[in-house]
Amino acid sequence: MFFYFIIFVVIGFIIAKTNEEDKNAIFILIAIATFWALGSGFVWGFVCLGEMFVGYSIKRIYFKN
Repeated sequence: MFFYFIIFVVIGFIIAKTNEEDKNAIFILIAIATFWALGSGFVWGFVCLGEMFVGYSIKRIYFKN
């Protein structure tokens, strides 16, 4: 479980780093979470989305460069 937390936080961080527009980045996060939900279950899709938003937020708040 902790492994997936780290993976999805890193994915969210990378998406925030590579996409300047918030609209595109959020769309990508939701698309990844949707595919994860289709494969692993509805609840795990929401968990995945939350974890990616944590990584996304860390990049946007603490690393503004």
